Amino acid sequence: MPDGSSPAARTGRLLGWFCGYAALAVAATYPLAAHLADGVPHDLFDPLLNTWLLWWNARALPFSGAWWNGPFFHPLPGVLSFSENLVGLSPLTTPLQWLGASPLAAYNVAFLLSFAGSAFTMHLLCRSLGMRSAACAFAGLAYAFAPYRAGHLAHLQVLSAELIPLVFLGLHRFLASGRRRWLLLFAACWGLQGLTNGYYLVFVSVLVGLWLLWFAPPGRDTSRFGLVCLAWVAAGLALAPVLREYSRWHAHYGFERRAPEIEGLSADLLGLVSPPTALAHWPAAAVASPEGWLFPGLTLPLVVGAFLATRTWRTRSAPLFATVFAAVAALAATVAAITAITGPWHYGMGRLSISVTALHKPLAVSLYALVLAGLSSHRLREAWRRRSALTFYLLASVAMTVLALGPLPCFAGMPVWDKAPYWYLLRLPGVSALRVPARFAMLAVFCLVIAGALVLERLVERRRRLGTALTVLAAASALWEGWPALPVVQAPQPLRLSRPEPVAAVLELPLDGDRDTCAMFRAMGHGLPIVNGYSGYVPPHYYALQLGLKRKERGVLGALREQGSLLVLLDRSAPRARGLERLLLAEPGARQVGEDGPQQAYLLPRTAPDPPRVLGARLALHLARDSSPGRAIYDLGEPQPIGSVRLDFGQGVSGLPPRVVLETADALHRWTTVWDGPVAGLALRGALRDPHRVPVVLETPGACGRFLSIRVEPWIIQEVAVFRPRS
Repeated sequence: MPDGSSPAARTGRLLGWFCGYAALAVAATYPLAAHLADGVPHDLFDPLLNTWLLWWNARALPFSGAWWNGPFFHPLPGVLSFSENLVGLSPLTTPLQWLGASPLAAYNVAFLLSFAGSAFTMHLLCRSLGMRSAACAFAGLAYAFAPYRAGHLAHLQVLSAELIPLVFLGLHRFLASGRRRWLLLFAACWGLQGLTNGYYLVFVSVLVGLWLLWFAPPGRDTSRFGLVCLAWVAAGLALAPVLREYSRWHAHYGFERRAPEIEGLSADLLGLVSPPTALAHWPAAAVASPEGWLFPGLTLPLVVGAFLATRTWRTRSAPLFATVFAAVAALAATVAAITAITGPWHYGMGRLSISVTALHKPLAVSLYALVLAGLSSHRLREAWRRRSALTFYLLASVAMTVLALGPLPCFAGMPVWDKAPYWYLLRLPGVSALRVPARFAMLAVFCLVIAGALVLERLVERRRRLGTALTVLAAASALWEGWPALPVVQAPQPLRLSRPEPVAAVLELPLDGDRDTCAMFRAMGHGLPIVNGYSGYVPPHYYALQLGLKRKERGVLGALREQGSLLVLLDRSAPRARGLERLLLAEPGARQVGEDGPQQAYLLPRTAPDPPRVLGARLALHLARDSSPGRAIYDLGEPQPIGSVRLDFGQGVSGLPPRVVLETADALHRWTTVWDGPVAGLALRGALRDPHRVPVVLETPGACGRFLSIRVEPWIIQEVAVFRPRS
């Protein structure tokens, strides 16, 4: 709201607000500010990964070939495509590191600014919407200290939502003024926010699309709708090479998110009343998914609820469509209630047949009918004609919450909505790569905060003193509710081991707990590639390595040694250290080269790579009837020699069995074992050569028979191929 003051005075006041928000951020996260260089907020998992990413962004040119091939998960290429890249934070964190700050200090500064920056940009957005300082301050505090954020203190990419308000500030200011510089702000902030968090790239886009349909639909304001879309497309084209590279590497490694994983990381309706564990003033509540804390606190719901309850509702006849949809909703709800009481049922009368087997299907009909009834109402159409910001952000907060529930919303684990809106969103290209629908909740918080601020602004307009006092009270309440209880953990200590000779990579053992991220953190000091790694996707070869080492399988490191010598650091204080030490000393040429406290160093020299396997002619085979779970029997048609068998595990390598047994026979009851042993080392080698199929070739010299039995428990093989002996 313009106040007639000079630009310098307005800038000074805004600077004062930012300093106030920054002071609150420091207080809320204390003692982090006193340990910027050696304290890790929350835990040693994602914060250390993100620290490494910020360090790598300052060392390699983002999106260059060298950048994509980051030095972890050695010897894989394209590993930066496995997780978020945080390049959107590089304009802040890279100069800090160039000026001498450590990567951890840069991370912690970005962490603190995720609170202060979110509060400040929300303040700016509300100011641009014409609100007074009290309502703007309420919005800033409610957004920066929303209870939802306390559930993501380990996820800098989720906390760094400070550009979302600027995306919509640009849109609102462009709509009001028509100046194209605001489109530049919108496009730049949308792109940078997307480069900070890939979820926000998609989820904010959904909200932007709804914003356009409400505030600047093509039939009402075609020119401005077109200009926004043009700026949006231009920003999207700038990101297209990055998205294409992500897609290429994911296809190379066979990465995909499956429906059970997406449903498991969707929010549950109980999450709305489940405070996160890291809130200082609320008791913790368990939820099915660690991502499912949707708790908005009490302040915002009370503010919005009180406004809706005290509003004068004029009686007006409902449109025909709204009445029909409401009737359908009531009928479907009745069917759902009957099903809940009686269980699945069937009714038939002549050719008419009705059956209900699951509660969530009639509930879905009822919910969709209610949505359509609401969209058909006179009041909503009037609000749309007036471009009511309050109505839009209220409805958008509900829509974002529904999307956070995922494709199959549940209440206490029970499905209540079949094919919810997120199910249809998954049909769009690229959306299925996002496994956590629950992160739509940040957009729900964003919209609800603006709606609450607009409600309080109306109160201030009507009753200046009382309204201002209530707004200040609401701001204090929101701050109290969202105040985090942040643990600060000591950063891992650097290694003080000299390298006996040039090595290709470092491997820290055992592979459990937070050792992978600690290894990445220490790698920033010694500068060597590491075999360890941690990311959103686990590459196939790493599953084989983890399982092989856990089972003490000899030769599991052979494929890695073919890439160059390894320096293996073993923590002797770990429970499994003794078995791993015996495994390392059994490696040909291995020797101990030093120690640093509990860390014992072993050098595994490079070995000559195995020559490529030349397979004979492929044999035709079909599955026999006698196959059973965990065992498959194939019929080759007639007795014939078998030189090798190839088992393609694909993504099933994550459940690699401890052993595989191959047997041959001329008749189904007289079996001869031709292979019996572990396959983790072979799977690791196969995953490095072909990560999509993960082929394991088992040599069976001298084997012969008509039938081939393969025992794998559980059965996770995607394809079986049998070959003749090489001629």
